[in-house]
Amino acid sequence: PEFQGKQLARNIEISRVLGEVGAKHGKSAAQTAIRWVLERQFVTCALVGAKSPRQVAENAGALGWSLDEEDLERLNQITETKVSG
Repeated sequence: PEFQGKQLARNIEISRVLGEVGAKHGKSAAQTAIRWVLERQFVTCALVGAKSPRQVAENAGALGWSLDEEDLERLNQITETKVSG
């Protein structure tokens, strides 16, 4: 169900916003997603996988920077929007 109909469209929109926010900081959508998870209240770690040194380096790009309040609000808002139907 995550990859069909309205839910798929929502997930594509979330990916687009992650890309836009990441570009603002010179980061990838994946790095931005990890950073956003780490900045969520009550989150103490983000478990991410990697199959190569390149992926480890990509994931590490989520460290050492922060999202501003505008970015956090934008990401929180789009991910908390429910899909109807």
